[in-house]
Amino acid sequence: MDHRWDWLKGIGAALHQVVGAAGRWLASLKPSPGWERQAAATVGLVILLLAGFYGYDSRSGLGAIVDILAPVIVAALGYLLILTLGQALVGWLLRLPLIVWLAVITAVIAGTYAWGQRTWLHWVLNLGLVLSAACAGVAWHAIRRDWTAAPLRKKVFISLLGTLGVAGILTVAVLLFYPGRPAQPLLVDPARGPALIAAPDLSQPGNYPVSILTYGSGTDRRPEYGEQTGLISGTVDASPYVSFSGFNARYREWFFGFDEDAYPLNGWVWYPVGEGPFPLVLVVHGNHSMTEFSDPGYAYLCELLASRGLICVSVDQNFLNGGFAGRASGENDARAWLLLEHLALWRGWQDDPASPFYRQVDFDRIALIGHSRGGEAVALAATFNRLDRYPGNANIRWKYDFGIRAVVAIAPVDEQWRPADHPNPLQDLSYLVLQGSHDADLYYFDGIQQYQRAAFTDPDGQAFKAAVYIYRANHGQFNTVWRAVDKTGSAGLFINRRALLPPEDQRQIAKTLISAFLAAAVQDQREYRSVFQDLRLAGDWLPETGYITQYEDYGLLLAAGYEEDIDPETITLSGGEVRTASLSRWREQAMRFRDGDLQDNHAVRLGWSSNQASYSLILPSLDEITLTPETLLVFQAADGRDPENVSEGLDFSVVLIDTFGHRAALRLSDILPLQAQFSAEILRLGVWNESYFEESSEPVFQTYRIPLERFVQANPRLLIADLLEVRFAFDQTASGTVFLDGIGFDLSP
Repeated sequence: MDHRWDWLKGIGAALHQVVGAAGRWLASLKPSPGWERQAAATVGLVILLLAGFYGYDSRSGLGAIVDILAPVIVAALGYLLILTLGQALVGWLLRLPLIVWLAVITAVIAGTYAWGQRTWLHWVLNLGLVLSAACAGVAWHAIRRDWTAAPLRKKVFISLLGTLGVAGILTVAVLLFYPGRPAQPLLVDPARGPALIAAPDLSQPGNYPVSILTYGSGTDRRPEYGEQTGLISGTVDASPYVSFSGFNARYREWFFGFDEDAYPLNGWVWYPVGEGPFPLVLVVHGNHSMTEFSDPGYAYLCELLASRGLICVSVDQNFLNGGFAGRASGENDARAWLLLEHLALWRGWQDDPASPFYRQVDFDRIALIGHSRGGEAVALAATFNRLDRYPGNANIRWKYDFGIRAVVAIAPVDEQWRPADHPNPLQDLSYLVLQGSHDADLYYFDGIQQYQRAAFTDPDGQAFKAAVYIYRANHGQFNTVWRAVDKTGSAGLFINRRALLPPEDQRQIAKTLISAFLAAAVQDQREYRSVFQDLRLAGDWLPETGYITQYEDYGLLLAAGYEEDIDPETITLSGGEVRTASLSRWREQAMRFRDGDLQDNHAVRLGWSSNQASYSLILPSLDEITLTPETLLVFQAADGRDPENVSEGLDFSVVLIDTFGHRAALRLSDILPLQAQFSAEILRLGVWNESYFEESSEPVFQTYRIPLERFVQANPRLLIADLLEVRFAFDQTASGTVFLDGIGFDLSP
């Protein structure tokens, strides 16, 4: 007999004895019968003590006995109800077969992640759908197998189970596919009459016939940039500016057929047929699924611009977008640099007699248009254009210096890429930014910060800037490929689509405003600047919805900008001061986006509940400046009230007082009614909006530009040259809150 393994058997026997002893010891620790009830009772006692403490601490004013007993009684009844029903429910659930548990758990997890949502409500919604499906399935099985022989009570139970299951499925289906509720009506009537500007409607096609071609590498897998391309453009090495790694990089190279070392310069071109040279406009998309190409989505805009005498290129940067393989991040500098490489390509064609664009491009009149991340990229490109070295790596030298005169940003991001860790500056360029109140992707007005940083230093320059906030516009409908759903995948089903502008209206707004802006900025048709100074001049060129606009150019003398110090009694003009009367609230503060983040802008917040309240700027001597009736009083105002709790517009008086006490007052509503904040129910349930967006609105400033002549007409005795005080008198609305900023005088008219 082989005894070599006896020692192993001995170890096994010893372990068996140890385990047996441990089991007997643990069994000896088992409490006597009824232990679970005692545990529950002890926990219940703790709950009652906590409820009593909470009640005592509430200090309702009804007395300590009531404060303590009321929550204790409620807690006791609730606890007993939970124990009774919960024990029965859990006991029934524990008897379910394992296959049912696995099916339910798998469906809840998979379904919730497939929907792309993560709040507790979406887990509950998905659980309800899964349980409803299970109930419907069980009922259908019972009807097929047991219905004929089943007793009445069982038929009633089966019917109830099937009804609950079908009702649950239909309820979830309605939540998923119901388009939602209409947007809240505006307090200010959005109806628009005929246009008041004596110039053509630039949203309509112009007089130039339009031709189309594409340019690309000639080897691209997309036919329009491959074998069907009209012009060969070659490739560029983008690796110093962007890099992808791992599966993300390998998948991109497989899908597109190239990597960062050989990015193509691809573009659709719409161009006017006629005698040039013509201004050149590049349009670039933002981040979207890289497999659903975004560049054809601006055909409606480029075709219009070409008919009006501009060469328009929709640039392909889909290879910089996110997708199945992974996200794109931190690549906005590459988007900007690629635009400049496109301009370098066009400069070569401009000088090449063999090119169809030989001497057809006016390189002193270039405009860039960008959407979303592209909106930041065009502003970065305008800055890079004036630099000799790349801010991300100063060893890389540049030599661009193109004649970029205008930048348009559509729902742009801001500060996703910061040159040298600074916010991107813009100087002496015309800048237009458009943003929708119902943007579910970029749900706050991020681009207003780039607008605020756009500065003017050239007194002879013609640059200006404008910002337009559009009620009910979303992110995607500016691009025909992106459509009405701002969230990718099935998550887009939760968008409140009924609140949105019709897509043709949103694109009509883009055509009107962008075409008018470019006419003023690069085609020297100055009459269109007035559209951005007072959008009502465009009349019915624009669809009926709410608009909040800002405008500024070189001529502004700022009296109070609220950026200079923390003293609320001082103003920007040295020697000036602030005086107030009967305000219930008065503070200078940073503005906030609807997600709670601070903006790079400060303003004064004023509240009142008395018609005697006022806020005044006492001006220092303006000996070196001559105010005339043509001078404009300029300020920005934003309604500071919660739009869900107001039923009337906000109004107040603007008063000028000279050193002799002569005063003239104008009502704000007679100049331009102030819009209440645009409230946006972006998702279809309030709890979803609260989880994602924090606030339903954010204050956006309206610019007011009032000729001093209007005050003189109100009181001919007012001496403009001896102006002492600018007063905001809150005598029209009984109570309210308003933000003021950018108070000063435009000396340029």
